[in-house]
Amino acid sequence: MAAKSTVSQSTGIFAVAFCFVCFVLGYSSYLIQIGEDLAIQAEALAPGGLRIRLEALDNIIMGGGFAGTLTAVVLNMADGLALGLIFFAAGYLVLGYISPSKQLHKAGEKAPKPKLLNGECMAEIQGSDMMIALPHFPGQDSKTVAGIVDRNPYHQIFYRIKRLMPRVASGVEMTPHRKLHVAIYSMLSAHPNVPASIGTHHADASLFEHSKAVSVKVREYFQKIGRKEPLAELAGLAHDLDKLLAYKETADGWVKNVKATHHNRFAAYIVSTQPEFRHLPAEDQNTLVLALRYYHDPDQLPIGTTLRTEQLVNALRISDGYTIQEEKAAGIESIEEESLEIINTALQHTIKELNINSYISSNEHAGGWTTPALEYVLIPMSTVLEKIGKHLTSTLVRKLQLDHETRTFSHPAASLIVQQLKSKGLLMESYKEFSSEDGLYDCRIGNTRFRAVLMVEKRALENELPGLAAKWESCKYRIRITGATKDNTLQGESDVEE
Repeated sequence: MAAKSTVSQSTGIFAVAFCFVCFVLGYSSYLIQIGEDLAIQAEALAPGGLRIRLEALDNIIMGGGFAGTLTAVVLNMADGLALGLIFFAAGYLVLGYISPSKQLHKAGEKAPKPKLLNGECMAEIQGSDMMIALPHFPGQDSKTVAGIVDRNPYHQIFYRIKRLMPRVASGVEMTPHRKLHVAIYSMLSAHPNVPASIGTHHADASLFEHSKAVSVKVREYFQKIGRKEPLAELAGLAHDLDKLLAYKETADGWVKNVKATHHNRFAAYIVSTQPEFRHLPAEDQNTLVLALRYYHDPDQLPIGTTLRTEQLVNALRISDGYTIQEEKAAGIESIEEESLEIINTALQHTIKELNINSYISSNEHAGGWTTPALEYVLIPMSTVLEKIGKHLTSTLVRKLQLDHETRTFSHPAASLIVQQLKSKGLLMESYKEFSSEDGLYDCRIGNTRFRAVLMVEKRALENELPGLAAKWESCKYRIRITGATKDNTLQGESDVEE
């Protein structure tokens, strides 16, 4: 190991100065020896240049000899140095004007930091020449999209996530898993108003409550299959953690944050960068990161992924799905009485507008089917869900989740529609040998099968909407009830004679 230098700064300066003096003295002697002393003296006395003219120095030079030559050499060197400094300063100023992004700073003055929003901080490795090449990939229409090269992958903005540390009960052993659990919990609890989704996918659930519910369900999943998984609650709690960055609150409500990394891609990174994460066993680190990164895209899991990781991904997907269903059901149940009246009115308007037997337009799909001989009209539940939204307020549309997935047979608003029709005596819960607790039946219209259709009693409907049924005329096709929606094994006879 090399010894540390003991040369001080003052010693170094003295050495440089001493060498410079020796050089000037030696150079002056050399000029005298080769007979160039008079030429250098004449150059020093010539008009022009940047040197300050002093009579005393001129007299020394005109006296000749070693002193005159030495004085001439020093003055000429000073003149050249002054001229060089002027050119350097001019070039420096010109370059600074041409390149305004490169701001000039005084010696010792720090460059101003870029303006950042609250909660942001710069993370940049200066001078990095690392490159990340993204490969070509197939795009739409089977056309290959060229990859890109990121020449500065470290210049980006990261977001600090505030924590609100919870109280931990005394006597609880703070294992590495529990410490990370508390860290994730503290980030979620510090942002209780962040929604679980923008829109209606999670009804009105908050991210905090949704994450806690999924955490419990993942734990219960592994309990049911008889496996001990220390990452169960951790993964459930952290599965949507990146939504803290993906969403931001504005005057018009919560919107997607375009500056943040897209949701479903960043939760694994946030968790992996927490100090508490480093204390997990290596296998647990890998399993947790892979599960959080790929649970939305299980088909993209890397080859060779462990069975443990695949089970955790499956548990997350199942638990998340069940939790969302419960949240949607809870959103429906929370609808107030005054809103129910609005829904009933909207149902009446919707039934009025249905294209029963294509009586309004033969170019559009029929909104239901009946004949004058039948005591009921069959109306697909999906059709009601699709049409009723325009007669409701935006708040009720959101609560009923009517802006997506209306064609599913298990839509959370279906039970409410059934309930409201029952309250008005419009729904036939049984017919001949068939009965349906959910008020939904399967049927065949001609050769086409339909599931989850409402059997609305026309006599009761006449009291609500007089004269409407008379406009429907008669269905052109054979109508047959085949059973309750949850029991497709029963086959009934046609209610219309061929």
